[in-house]
Amino acid sequence: MSDLPVRQKKPAEVRTITFDFGTKLASGDSLTGSATVTVPSGLTAASPVRSGNEVNVRLSGGTDASDYTVKCSCATTNGDTLQLSMLVEVRENAN
Repeated sequence: MSDLPVRQKKPAEVRTITFDFGTKLASGDSLTGSATVTVPSGLTAASPVRSGNEVNVRLSGGTDASDYTVKCSCATTNGDTLQLSMLVEVRENAN
């Protein structure tokens, strides 16, 4: 069992997932620059879009009944690099 946040999608869907860095940022710190999203083979990610303390990325593909760990990294104005991970479950019967 994973402690990662979980999102579901169907294999044929294109879904946007959001990484919220708000709770990881130090007081007065904010995201800066371009975010990097890493996905395993079989899942496709479009270019991530940073908005405030969040990074949005559109995912497509995936094999039914497969789980994928998606990672997002972004630099901050304080010079840190933060990373969040999310488990994406691909299920034909997903809502």
